[in-house]
Amino acid sequence: MFNQQKEDLAFMRGFVIAFKEQIHTDILVNPGTNGPPIPAHKFVLATRSEMLKNMLECDDCNSSPNNTITIPDLNHEELESLLEFLYSGTLTTETLEKHVYTLSRAADKYIIPHLLKHCERHLLSSLNISNALETLDIADSYELSIEEEAERKVGWVLKTIFFVTAGAAGYHFFPYMGENLMQQSVSLLRVKDPLYKRMGASRVARFAIDDERRMQIAEIGGHKELLNMLSTAKDDRTRKAALTALDALSRSDAVLESMHRAGAVSIIKSSPNSLEDADVEKVKLSLMKRFQDKKYDVLS
Repeated sequence: MFNQQKEDLAFMRGFVIAFKEQIHTDILVNPGTNGPPIPAHKFVLATRSEMLKNMLECDDCNSSPNNTITIPDLNHEELESLLEFLYSGTLTTETLEKHVYTLSRAADKYIIPHLLKHCERHLLSSLNISNALETLDIADSYELSIEEEAERKVGWVLKTIFFVTAGAAGYHFFPYMGENLMQQSVSLLRVKDPLYKRMGASRVARFAIDDERRMQIAEIGGHKELLNMLSTAKDDRTRKAALTALDALSRSDAVLESMHRAGAVSIIKSSPNSLEDADVEKVKLSLMKRFQDKKYDVLS
């Protein structure tokens, strides 16, 4: 059996040789930049990707005097890596480390599930503090099956960041620790686990100490993430954390207006009251009063 597998692999390597040595190529694939085109074979592109197949069959390609197509999303090196995968079905770890995010986007756009799976496995195995947020963004954007595991690991990573940085700098210095940490706090609101949502909301509330920081949070979508958190919350603690952070942001008139445009009034009004935690109702009333004081319609 092992020898048979080796023979099969050796046989398949013929495709890679045909690509590397440009044997009877019949299409030129242009990168999005000014790099040189890469010769390839139509049948390989068409069988590996339904999207590339459609591109090859379109009138523009058929009428092209040089028989070319362009992949505008990739530079020459990235395109070469993509084509190498289409021929071989694999990529080196070095190539994945360098281009995994670009290749993930290309795999999603050009419908190459096998490449997407390769990228998933690499993202999961290489997840660390430095790439945690970008990995979660990729998982969210392309609905990868990695998402649940990525969220668990990203949550742990960000939890570690939170305790280390907050412990080192102290609670009162937390709002002054930079935009990167602010972005991380908003990113926590997107993690499905309510524990991390509450952690993110708590951090956002502590960041929102003046109008400048409140606007910065709103500009990166913090108020919208909090409203989404509130609308999907399943327990009082999560609702309270979202409402408290929204209350802190609403002290800026400009952010209050942005919250109103994002549908805050209806979301807050439809949020269930709590029989066990009076603070939930208190914060709701405080928010609604703020909208009322600024003459926003709170009756609809």
